[in-house]
Amino acid sequence: MKKMLSFVLTLSLFLSLSITTALASSISQERTVPNTKVGFDKVKDQLKSLHKLGYLDKDYSYDTFSDYKPKYFEKYNGNLDIYNESTQIIALDTTTKKQINDIQKIIDAADTNSLVTPQKSSLAFFEVKFFFGVGNADTTDAEIINTGTVLRCWGIGCPKEYEIKLRTLVSTNQYGSYGIYASISEDARVLEDVIDTEKIYNTHFWKYDNIIYAEKDPSWPAGAQNGTIPLLLNKKGLAYPLNYSDPQSGIPLYVPPTNLPVNQVTRSNDYRSKFISYYEGNWGTPTKFTWGQVEVHHMKPLKYGGSNDFYNLIPLMNYFSSSNTILKHSQLTRWWDSY
Repeated sequence: MKKMLSFVLTLSLFLSLSITTALASSISQERTVPNTKVGFDKVKDQLKSLHKLGYLDKDYSYDTFSDYKPKYFEKYNGNLDIYNESTQIIALDTTTKKQINDIQKIIDAADTNSLVTPQKSSLAFFEVKFFFGVGNADTTDAEIINTGTVLRCWGIGCPKEYEIKLRTLVSTNQYGSYGIYASISEDARVLEDVIDTEKIYNTHFWKYDNIIYAEKDPSWPAGAQNGTIPLLLNKKGLAYPLNYSDPQSGIPLYVPPTNLPVNQVTRSNDYRSKFISYYEGNWGTPTKFTWGQVEVHHMKPLKYGGSNDFYNLIPLMNYFSSSNTILKHSQLTRWWDSY
């Protein structure tokens, strides 16, 4: 009897651990964060070249902060989704106060008419870094994070202080006009982070528009970063997968506005079978999945007036299946739960 009880307890513990592991794996697959890390390798190459050309007194490519993150990020205990991390170098002629955005023009000695005869003795080079993301994602405490930092300054006439302006923008439509949701401006020295956090209350498209001024002079920008690719975040800060399409058929995933009214539509009984016939009639037997592996997903939910017709449907992996190229159905339904 004791042996049987021990066996049952061991089996129960094994099943419990297996289910927990599977659930954790499923959740991690549902929350993919495509961190766009821009510019760091390019910055290292440019610093090497500037040293070889004599603009810098030594090779500073090994003196950069490849893994730099504001200390403030530690407050999220790992629950931090960074969607954009960008690093760039800006050159300033400290004599004429002219900005040179494209460092490569100096390196390549091309298009010199756009440069105001930059002298090696008067150039300063700034490395700036911006982060844009979500802290406490998938919770009711989710918040937008927008940061700017001057990491280093090399060369002649480096300013002692900078003005960092951060603007967070929102819209109800991906390609609509974006209004200012928050704007801050603070003075900072090298390696002093300026951070703006804003509580997420509603589903929005989000962008940022940031700039750093040397010596707090608006005519002397040390670096700028514009968020050209928007984020669509629900009320809990989860990102909607923009620009996704079915890999075989090319069916694009519907991108909703953020203000759909509730308008319940009844689910038809034959929408799945009709879609399968439509899909195979146009693109043949699926090669990326089997029909047993997928849910046929209503891209615009029936709750918000979506249709049962084929143009509102797309195949997504079901709970028990996964793919490197096809989204999971649960990722989308989870996003819509907090629309």
